[in-house]
Amino acid sequence: MLPGVLITLKHAVKINKTATALIAGVVCLAVYVIMAGNAEIIRHKQAYRLNDTAEILFFLLGAMTVVELINMHDGFSLITDHTVSRKSARRYGQKFAAY
Repeated sequence: MLPGVLITLKHAVKINKTATALIAGVVCLAVYVIMAGNAEIIRHKQAYRLNDTAEILFFLLGAMTVVELINMHDGFSLITDHTVSRKSARRYGQKFAAY
């Protein structure tokens, strides 16, 4: 509960939300390991969760790399040049078709 409050009030307490989340994660893991008795079961569960987390991170790194390469070569300009919002359509006197 306290880490959530600290993350929410990050501007008031002047603590980085990433550092707060990391410290909270380490403390929760330490309490979990101390409270549970069998270290082998904990090791197995953590390895399983680490594999899932690694899969997601590798996918996101690949996806972010592709997006960054497209962005570097102005690949998104085709989409952004033809995108019209309601405000800009009104500003330029264009009709905006609602779907």
